[in-house]
Amino acid sequence: MTRIQQIDSLKGFLILLVVLGHILQGTIDKNIVRYVIYSFHMPLFFCVSGYLFNYSKIKELSFSALIHKYLFRIIIPFIIALIVYNLILYLQDGYLAYIYYHLWFILSYLICFVY
Repeated sequence: MTRIQQIDSLKGFLILLVVLGHILQGTIDKNIVRYVIYSFHMPLFFCVSGYLFNYSKIKELSFSALIHKYLFRIIIPFIIALIVYNLILYLQDGYLAYIYYHLWFILSYLICFVY
């Protein structure tokens, strides 16, 4: 798949908005910039992900090949990240986080992929 410069630029811009949104969480709760950012940045991430998913050569793969490809690229790293995160959290604070805590976008993406 050839890279699309506009999509790469959009992804970079959205990443900056995510970082800015997280920085602004520590400020006054009624920060209008934060509300504006949170009103569109994650839905737009989903749209870009869906576009790239559809745009790629995935249509040429069988369903079993598609599952196998994403099992190793998304699901297994997701599970490993959850285990490592919860192990560190448990050793530091003595409790476990919800399964989707920081990686909710990946879990949501997987749910959309299945359906």
